[in-house]
Amino acid sequence: MESPIHEPECLVLREHKPNKITIIPEAKFPHPVYGLVAVLRLISLKKSNPERWGLAMALESHLEDRRVSDKKWEWVEAIALPFLRACGLDDDDVQDCERMLGVTR
Repeated sequence: MESPIHEPECLVLREHKPNKITIIPEAKFPHPVYGLVAVLRLISLKKSNPERWGLAMALESHLEDRRVSDKKWEWVEAIALPFLRACGLDDDDVQDCERMLGVTR
């Protein structure tokens, strides 16, 4: 069943076609899709709703603090950013996604 609310991430994931999601309870990191749905929805606002994108970009990002002190940031660098690049996002979009991860994580 298709839903408009899922369209932003579905467009990216249809193109990328990541491996089937397997839930491994003892895995150190979850499948990247789970942690990136909100960010993919936010990044879609750049084109679909620039005014809302501007509001999202105005939110405080704790990117720099988290880069140096948050162990969860390992997931961003090791898993999330490479996954976004593999999905075909350009460098500017990947940087914006990284900033949004600083807002949402």
